[in-house]
Amino acid sequence: MGRDVNGIPRFGVDIKVVGGPKLRPGMQAKAHIDAGSAKDVLLVPLEAIFEEDGSAKVEILNKDGTTKVVTVELGLMNDRVAEVKSGLNEGDLVITGSSADILPSQQIGTKDSLIPSNSDGGSGNDNNQGGNGSNSPASK
Repeated sequence: MGRDVNGIPRFGVDIKVVGGPKLRPGMQAKAHIDAGSAKDVLLVPLEAIFEEDGSAKVEILNKDGTTKVVTVELGLMNDRVAEVKSGLNEGDLVITGSSADILPSQQIGTKDSLIPSNSDGGSGNDNNQGGNGSNSPASK
């Protein structure tokens, strides 16, 4: 269990080092802690996720321009994206920020420029992660 040190969670770990005669006390070393990995998973930006009634939720944009809040089951996450195990389908447009922040004169659109293309050479996970009321497709 972590403890808070100036707003930063700190975790104590015990590491067993198997060494030989060249290993001496006071030497420096690097350690890698495998926190898990996943392949071919659905990812959404962290900015799209909020908690309500103890459940993780995202707001999606329907084809008719309306929005809907859906409950999602989350898996692994990093500082930018989270794995969605259930609740979304690939290609669903998720709202980053809140549609409640949109002014009455504004409208959430589905402009082509908001949807990352497969020809950009990337995974599509780095685009469209900021700003209130923008949309970003759930992507693998």
